[in-house]
Amino acid sequence: MKLIHFAHPGEASEFLKFFNAKSTQDTGIYLTKSMVICISKEGVFNTCTKLAYICGKFEITSIVNLGIAGSLDNLSIGSIYPVRTCYYFDEKINFKSYSTNSDSHIDCISTNKRVLDNAYAKKLSHFAHIVDMESWACAMVAKDRGLCFSSYKLISDEAGNNTHCLDIKNKSSEYSIKLLTYFLDLNTIIEQPKHTFQIPFHVSFYNQKLIHKLIEKLLLKDPSIQIEELFKKALENQDNKNDKQKAKISINYLTNYLSPIEKKIQNTTQKIFKDFNKGNINIELDKNLEKKQFKITTYINDQKNIDDLIITLQNFKFQTFDNFLNGDLDV
Repeated sequence: MKLIHFAHPGEASEFLKFFNAKSTQDTGIYLTKSMVICISKEGVFNTCTKLAYICGKFEITSIVNLGIAGSLDNLSIGSIYPVRTCYYFDEKINFKSYSTNSDSHIDCISTNKRVLDNAYAKKLSHFAHIVDMESWACAMVAKDRGLCFSSYKLISDEAGNNTHCLDIKNKSSEYSIKLLTYFLDLNTIIEQPKHTFQIPFHVSFYNQKLIHKLIEKLLLKDPSIQIEELFKKALENQDNKNDKQKAKISINYLTNYLSPIEKKIQNTTQKIFKDFNKGNINIELDKNLEKKQFKITTYINDQKNIDDLIITLQNFKFQTFDNFLNGDLDV
């Protein structure tokens, strides 16, 4: 089995959904037919412990480390790079390094703490192009077990003073989709769909699989549904859109057709919290909408931020939110 490693749940979220991975009795370990997906939490120690346990429990043939990293060498934010060699820095450089089979020129150095100041980032930049907290540990376990190892890193930010952990966390779903798309491009074998409908535009591996899954769910719900007609309605008057836009429109249309109540809930919550969105305030609701509470996060860097937040909270009608949780979707 292939072992896919992530440090954080957000990075792994799209993989878990896409591959329909099943949770196990072990926290952070999920199974598919051919893979073990591991979420170790950040840090070399957590990663070593988790991966060693998995390699002892399952017949692992290779380890793939995926996740975000900070740039130490002006690399393009949002781009994904294969890693050539993994280093480790713990107060001083550890010269036990591990290389992959990649012909990349990008090296990664793992640390035991987050890089939040420019002086530390500059020190690390003498050894590698990017920095994370896990890849070296993954490489060490793979080397110890005689397994193939590869690592692919999405550049989330420039390491140093400008690192904003909350911004990175809020973009985790976006990062996960990018990583999954990249992973699918590397592993181009895709299961044949259980239907014969041909998607009428070019689509990425990720979106292709997602559309096929939606079609299969729709046909399972109602075998008489005419998929061709759904696509015609979804793409009506959309001839000026490119293939990527058509894929997004089709996915949204099929998703809403499959579960119209979810779209209604999404629209209602957007209306309830519209003033928060204007003020760049992030809203986090209970996943199952069972708790009468929500969490807000924002950045405060001047008095205006504070004043705007106070006004937004004063104008917010909690009773409207309460009514929504009790089933009132007509806001």
